[in-house]
Amino acid sequence: MNPKGKTALITGGAVRVGKAITLALAQAGANVVINYHSSSTAAEETTGLKKAGYESSKNKPVIVGARQSAH
Repeated sequence: MNPKGKTALITGGAVRVGKAITLALAQAGANVVINYHSSSTAAEETTGLKKAGYESSKNKPVIVGARQSAH
């Protein structure tokens, strides 16, 4: 599988195994979306990605119900 140019959503992608997966996919050329619980952890992770030379931004999640997401 070649992840270059593809987008991956990594749940728990800011710490431990998820962080390693995030970095590996980014190094392979994938666009990564990190789902996280703690905004301070996410802020640290996005800063770390920027320092490593990757583009990074933090966005506020939007929560929708099942009915809304189906439309």
